[in-house]
Amino acid sequence: AKTDDTVAFQKAMDKCAGQGGGIVEVPTGKYLIKTHLVIPASVTLEGSWRAPATSLRPGALGEPLTGSVLLAVEGAGKADSTPFIILRTNSTLKGVVIFYPEQTKTNPPVAYPWTVATGPGGADNPSIIDVLMLNTYQAVDFGSYETARHYIRNLYADALYRGIYIDQCQDIGRLENVHLFPFWDWSLETPLRKFVYEHAEGFIFGRTDWQLVQDCFVAGFKVGFRFTRNAPLGVSRTGANPDLKNLPTGNVLITGGGADLLTQIGRAHV
Repeated sequence: AKTDDTVAFQKAMDKCAGQGGGIVEVPTGKYLIKTHLVIPASVTLEGSWRAPATSLRPGALGEPLTGSVLLAVEGAGKADSTPFIILRTNSTLKGVVIFYPEQTKTNPPVAYPWTVATGPGGADNPSIIDVLMLNTYQAVDFGSYETARHYIRNLYADALYRGIYIDQCQDIGRLENVHLFPFWDWSLETPLRKFVYEHAEGFIFGRTDWQLVQDCFVAGFKVGFRFTRNAPLGVSRTGANPDLKNLPTGNVLITGGGADLLTQIGRAHV
């Protein structure tokens, strides 16, 4: 894919939102998104997968890329810049593969912004379903802004630095069947895996007013599950809810799943 499809995607979603919401379907193919996308309120961006795509054939972990593939390139070297996809209230990302074609299997890898996040003003009920993030640097940020009743199901991600960050949640969030695993680069002896093993954190929980975590798994990270107070990542709190600052860590109920090949299984930080 060489043609920039950013404008076409955004126009289709904005038109859908103008009609009251609905589904924008992404056919099978590879689509270059040179900047970033905002999925408007009540809109679903839906690809062809009905379960997260992976391949566990020897020598072909996660490749070749098939299905509805979004190629992300913006923000190389700028981890704190605009996320690749921003979700609004009641918006959903579903059935796609996200791949960073310019990422490298080096120590360190190329830093990129969050792949999916909510933006200023926060969001209620954003969802991520049946998605593979093959070589994301930072997968999901549902913590920098209020993100209530978020829902993540069937997310597979080879997150090279940070997996899922939850904070500022005033109402129950749900994570189901999330698999943080070395899909892109399997060997624990490679420079990339050495970086992940020495630096990466899988699930990061700040203030959340109940968080239901079911059948979620993490492998090959420094920290599998981290529990902390607000703003553990040093992100800007502009627009953050002042009532949710400096509170104790939230309530997290973890059932099923587990952690493997970690430097630390869990860590509390206050």
